[in-house]
Amino acid sequence: MNNLTVFNRDGQLYTDSREVAKMIGKDHAHLMRDISGYIDVMNHNPILDSDDFFIKSSYKAGTGKTYLCYLITKKGCEFVANKLTGKKGIIFTAAYVNAFHYMEDKLSGKLPGRPSATNTGLKQRLLSSVNHEAELLRKSFEAAGIDPKFTAVHLANLYRTEAGQNIPALPIEAEITYDRTEIAKRLGVMTKSGNPHSDAIGAIIRKVGVDKGQIIHSSFSQNGHDGGYDRFKAPVLEKVREWLDSAGWPNPIKLDKKYSVVYKERH
Repeated sequence: MNNLTVFNRDGQLYTDSREVAKMIGKDHAHLMRDISGYIDVMNHNPILDSDDFFIKSSYKAGTGKTYLCYLITKKGCEFVANKLTGKKGIIFTAAYVNAFHYMEDKLSGKLPGRPSATNTGLKQRLLSSVNHEAELLRKSFEAAGIDPKFTAVHLANLYRTEAGQNIPALPIEAEITYDRTEIAKRLGVMTKSGNPHSDAIGAIIRKVGVDKGQIIHSSFSQNGHDGGYDRFKAPVLEKVREWLDSAGWPNPIKLDKKYSVVYKERH
């Protein structure tokens, strides 16, 4: 396995610890243990932010059970690569560098656009690939209990962006909702590296408690991840703001663990 999947979540590129484990020939549980150890060390250093390297996440197996994994940034891949020697280290380094560069170029528009209407064979192969991806996503969303209207919106967007299909936006009227990253941006709760601190927001939400009616289980991004993809109605943002007000906008935020934060301009 010499290919590594890189995906975009909330503007940050990641790969999956499961793929990294396969590529370097390591049991996933052992890689998880190693990463957990790295994070423990980083969290005791005030100038390091483990979120710049690794983000705890989860995925659903075919049995329906949820298991932990890590989202690994480009920096995190570099960290893992530095622990490897010999052929495995060389192959993994080449793979992650190529994969992240490819996705960076794709997002920046440097790669060629979608196939032209005259290239029928290429368009058919692309559409077949998107059909396969759409069917996998549909089954995953159904198993995860995703609201069907969000599944429809997600799949329509997939066909528009990946296959160039002229599918109009679906007329679904939805109230304003926020995920954890968007709440962090609105309230100016950032990591030391300047990214929205979604983990700190998640900890606050767990602390204050949220009624099920204030949560919309929205479709997750890619690669089977479901951690952090719930969306919250506007009152949840206000509950988080109220908790921060009552706590005096602390740094660090001490809940299930310590979250080092930087407060920016609030919206």
